[in-house]
This record gives sequence, structure tokens and C-alpha cells, in this order.
Amino acid sequence: MAIIYGSGGGTSDTGRIVQVVTNTSTTTHQQVNGTNTWTDVSPTCAITMSDSSNKVKIDVGAASSTEWVGGTGYRLLRGSTVLVNMGGYTWNNTRWQIHACPVIGIIDTPGSGTHTYKVQIRCNRNTNFYWNMNQSSNLGNYSSQHASMTLSEIAA
Repeated sequence: MAIIYGSGGGTSDTGRIVQVVTNTSTTTHQQVNGTNTWTDVSPTCAITMSDSSNKVKIDVGAASSTEWVGGTGYRLLRGSTVLVNMGGYTWNNTRWQIHACPVIGIIDTPGSGTHTYKVQIRCNRNTNFYWNMNQSSNLGNYSSQHASMTLSEIAA
């Protein structure tokens, strides 16, 4: 384990990164059904807390593609508890749009035990909302991405 020094140069426990857990997925082109129903997407990630007062920083990296899907939504959950719920609107029936997942730098204090985090997406118009996909419009093909979720336990 590396020692993380605080801004004053000391080795205080507060703010120290205790552990980092990462999970990746190459499951591509996960598609939502367009009925405004939340759909689980990969990957999920679990962390076992070393101290109940510590915090978890959650970062998700993935690309989404949309076309003419109307209302869109992303949300982050710990177990069945919704931590963040974000929405937007995409209405363009002639071009695909590429989006980065907005779940970056979310801080949670889950308490003791093991906690599993996941992302869900939804749209309300049609099924042209794909998770973990990148379309190269000038080539007309699709290339796979590696979606990732990183959980960092931070000493309180």
C-alpha cells in the first residue's frame, strides 16, 4: 500500500486512499428498451469497507450512443439505494450522438460491510440508446469500448 501525503506534507490518515477496487466490462452495445424502464449496465463493482466512517469515491468510465431517444437518464445505485439521478434529452433523428457517462467523482459514505455499486440507464422514446458503444460515423462501423467502475475508499 502506498502512503498518500496530505497537502501539508504530513501522513495524516484523513483523506488517505485506503484501497482501490476496479472492475471493467467489454460487454458492448447494451441497449435500453425505450419504455422509460431503468436497465442495469455493466460493470458493477463491490468494495468491503475497512472502517465504517470512511467514504467511497465512485468513478465510471463508459461511452453511450443515442439517436432520437427523447428523455434519457443515468443513475448510480448502492445496492437498491439511488445515490445520483441525472437526466437529459436527445432529439436528433439524423445523427448519432456520443456521450460520456456523467457518474464521475461521486462521494458516498456507505458504512460498514460490503457494498455493490451499479449504473442504470433509461430512455423514453425508442431503443437507440446504447451503453458502452462508440460509433465511427465516417466509417459506418462500431468499435467496442471498455467500460470501467473504480471505487476508492478514503479515510475519514
